Order: sequence, then structure tokens, then C-alpha cells
Amino acid sequence: MHSKPKMLIVDDEPNVLESLCQLFDFEFHVLTASDGQMALSLLQHHPEVAIVISDQRMPGMSGVELLKHVKQLAPNTMRILLTGYADLEAVLDSVNVGEVFRYVRKPWVAETLKSIVALAMASYMLRCQKENRNKQNGAVLQSPLKQSQPVPQRRRTDPGFVLPPNQVLPPIPDPLPQRRATDQASSSFEEEFLAHQAPDQFLKLPQVERVFESFEEEFFASFREQAISELKKFESFEEEFFARLNLRLAQLESTLKSPRQPDALELPPSEIFNKVFYGRSGKPKILIVDDEVRVLSALSELLSSDYDVLTCTSADAALDILEHSAFVACILTDMRMPHKSGCDFLSESQSLAPIVPKILMTAFSDVEHISSLINQGLLFRHIEKPWDVSKLSASLQEAVEVCRQNVERGLKVHRETVSRYSF
Repeated sequence: MHSKPKMLIVDDEPNVLESLCQLFDFEFHVLTASDGQMALSLLQHHPEVAIVISDQRMPGMSGVELLKHVKQLAPNTMRILLTGYADLEAVLDSVNVGEVFRYVRKPWVAETLKSIVALAMASYMLRCQKENRNKQNGAVLQSPLKQSQPVPQRRRTDPGFVLPPNQVLPPIPDPLPQRRATDQASSSFEEEFLAHQAPDQFLKLPQVERVFESFEEEFFASFREQAISELKKFESFEEEFFARLNLRLAQLESTLKSPRQPDALELPPSEIFNKVFYGRSGKPKILIVDDEVRVLSALSELLSSDYDVLTCTSADAALDILEHSAFVACILTDMRMPHKSGCDFLSESQSLAPIVPKILMTAFSDVEHISSLINQGLLFRHIEKPWDVSKLSASLQEAVEVCRQNVERGLKVHRETVSRYSF
């Protein structure tokens, strides 16, 4: 049995702490705190905490303030805000300050909260896996031994390949056994674990206690089907997004390549982001959606010095732009629009721009709508009308940088997957 992951629960009501401990102590090593300061002290001694569930209204430090500090101390830790009040300010701050993973109302439904925690745990493990992979890649690049070894410039399967003198290459591995488990290359962390689950035909054999090689494998063996479905759906959106991005790069290569230019597909990820997500003006492209022309004109005039601004007066027009390979670094939308609201637009845009940060800007803030967007993972920031220029500018800068990081990380993973199965 592998050590349990750690969860930190923070609430000033002892009965709430007791209830949540009973709900999760089978799957997690649960730590508890009755206020924000105690929680931060525990987190400093246990930086590997995977999930923090915090109440909002507590003496001394609110839940949002606590989660802001948690984000700084442990960026990979998933943050869930729990509150018994329809507190609009708390909801907005949970997006703009605490960047919570999910927002849960009291009294909670046990199975719903368990599903949210399962999804949070899977997201935490994915984050840690990506971080470890980047560290390993960096260690390989910095290794003197690796740098001193001669590396063939051509693959042995290339026509005319000649083996360098005094060099013996290992046999080419057969990729088929690696693919037979799922009939396709596992493209994600959870798929690699799920691919090794026992097939149904073995259920009739005598039951033997299964020995898991890692906690992750044990966790996914009992992972909830709904959470798996959500993760797979989002990953399919990401795969489609990067497929369209690669198609766009291929088009750029065929139209813009000169004898001195490298292949677009071989450019560093940072240059690819600048090439595709920047407009002809040399500025990041952002998409603004609002049914009021005067608002679009004002925002275009305000932001055009720093961004290549695309505008739409309806959600359907904006979806058409996104669907036809218009790669933007941020989406900014109004809430109340005819025919299709900002919530509807953000939900539909997720399949076309899953890794692009989305900002909701509105004069009418609705707790239920905003909570719904948070719990779908669709909201990066919320801006109130009339907007504060400094807050709007800061949110857009953060959004573009997050988009850049998402794109560069996704391209690196895609290239690793391609190289892994190229022989």
C-alpha cells in the first residue's frame, strides 16, 4: 500500500472539519486547520499537500486570502473554496485573486464533492508529472556526458544512412507491443494508467489482491467514471487544438518559407507562439465580444497600442472566427448579449480554444452564472463594467503570458510524443 496523498481542510467550525475528515480520510492523509495562519504553517511543513479545501468566512483571514497565499507557496496544489453564503465578492475574488479550481456551496452533496476532489487530484498529478518531465529533460540537456557523446545527424532508417566508424547502435525496438494495450499511443498521463487496468474477462478468476506499482496507478484504478470522462473530453479538445495549430504551421511553412528560413515545425515553441498568436502588427491577438458597438470601439482604441484586437458583436460571429483557425491569446466577452449569452459563448468556445484564457466582463454579475463558469474551468478573470483600466491591462497581460506557457508546454509534449514513436 502506497502512502496516501495529503489534503488540507480549513474551517473554523469543528463539526465541518469532522464531517470532511470522515468523507476523505480513506483516500487521503487529512490535515486540518481552524484558521488561515494555522493552515499556512501546516503547508510550510507539508509542501506536498495535493488539495486545499477552505471555507470562505473565517476570523482573521478569509478563504480567498488563504488560497492566494497557497498559490504562492505551492503552485501545483489544487484549491477549492467552500462557503455557505451566496457571496458575490467572494466568488469574484476566488477567480481574480485565489484562482480556485472549484467553488462549492454549503451544504455540499457528498458524491458531488468527491467527484470534484477526484478531478482535482488527477489535475494535481498531471501538473506534477509535467513538472518532473520538464526537470528530467533539462537534466538531460545539461548533462556533460550527453553533450560529449556523438549524436548521428540522420536516423538509421533514412536512405543512405552510414554508421559512423567504431559506433554500435542498439537494435530498433518494435513499437507494436507498446501500442497493443490501447491500439494507440497513450497521449495522456491518466490514459497510460487506465491502459493497464485488468480486462473484464479476468473477473471470473479467483480474486487476488492487486499490487500497484505506484499511488497514481492505484488512484486511477478506482477513479470515478465521470471525472475520467471530463478529463478525456478536455484532452480531446486540446488534441484537436494542437492538430489545427500544426496545420496552421504547415501552411505558414509552405507560403512563407525562404531558402534561409528553417521549417516552421522545427522552430522553438516561443517563436511558434509569436508567429501564430501575433498579428501582422507584431502584437498578441485578442478577441473581444460585445453586442454594443460603442464598447467595442472604446476597447479597441484603449488596447490597440498593445494588442492586435479582433472584435465581434455576437457570440456566433466570434465562434466562426475561432473555428476558422484564428488563434488568439485571450478571449474577452460581455455577459448579457442577445441570442447567446457570454456564459453560453464561453462554454462553446472551450472546444475551439481550450487553452486560451477567457475573461468575462459585465455590468451585471450573477453568482450562479459565475460559479458555474468557475466549476467548468472556463473563467480566468472577471472584470466589472465600467472597467478599471489598470486592472483590465494587468488581466490581459497575465492572460497572454498564461496562453504562451500553455502553448509552449503543449508543443513540447506533442514533440516528445512524436519522437517517442518515431523509428
